[in-house]
Amino acid sequence: MIENIRFRNRLVTLTVVFLLAVSIARADGLPHVGRPAIVVAGDTFSLGDGAEATASLRLGDTRIPLTVTTNDKTAPEGKWLAEVPDGVAPGRYDLVLTTSAAETEQIGAVHVLESFPTSYVLALLRADQVDSTEGTMFSPALLDILRGATPNLVIVLGALTADGQESAYEALDRQFAGLDVPVFYCPNEQESARETYRARYGNPVYPQRFGDDGYLFLGGGLSHVDSIHGVRAGHLYRWRRALRSSRWSIGVATRYGLDWSMREQLVLFADDPLDYLLAGEGVETSGAKVPWSNTRLETFADALSPSLQLIDVSQEQFVPRIVKVTE
Repeated sequence: MIENIRFRNRLVTLTVVFLLAVSIARADGLPHVGRPAIVVAGDTFSLGDGAEATASLRLGDTRIPLTVTTNDKTAPEGKWLAEVPDGVAPGRYDLVLTTSAAETEQIGAVHVLESFPTSYVLALLRADQVDSTEGTMFSPALLDILRGATPNLVIVLGALTADGQESAYEALDRQFAGLDVPVFYCPNEQESARETYRARYGNPVYPQRFGDDGYLFLGGGLSHVDSIHGVRAGHLYRWRRALRSSRWSIGVATRYGLDWSMREQLVLFADDPLDYLLAGEGVETSGAKVPWSNTRLETFADALSPSLQLIDVSQEQFVPRIVKVTE
């Protein structure tokens, strides 16, 4: 299943209350900073596998109740779905979950768009310099260029923190709090193996729709079907098949290497090849193909900036842009 697809013909509406304790408020499938929901009014998005609760969107003093539904088929990313009412204005909303005992919220977790753009700018940030107490700190010059590029979608790759402390993740989230565009995290192997990361952000391997395009996030290490990620090859296969209708199907990873498991390489690059694999680093230079596949491999190897890559995406093209950053 992919977020922001209408499931109305397959949904059974329930009167439910969706309970999430603070300690598990960011379970797999629940939108949050680093993995937000992106929808237009009338669409649905996943609320994960938590217990029952009511859900609403909040923007300033405005509170918008959501209808919580469940899918009648097993979905690997969660059984609960929330429907955004028709007529909701575009904006970046907090997601509020309420019970008789408590109220929790995910700040800026839901982006409601007027419509999905057919042409847009994708920004990739490589996080390879971290501070042990403050989290990943990108230079002001880099962030200024990022804002000036007016991206529609931002993906942060790599080492997000030095030590995985909660304070470092909070500092990381604050860096992107001022951006009114969806920001996704794709952690490296060390980051995604940390219990603190998984407790805060959930599984680093998951699918995501952005309009007509489908992204498959492959955060982590050599294998994305192992016990660390909690993802079976069957799930990876289902998620890849779910992206087949995409205009562009795009894998996102911190690195690519031939040491990836053969089974997942067959799923991603042979049986039904992805159109593109975006990686912070790889065995080939940017613009090459994944060996023995038609999947194009785009890395930071040819970028003038080691930290920022912009890609212009349209119906006709998927083209990296040369970016020069003085840091």
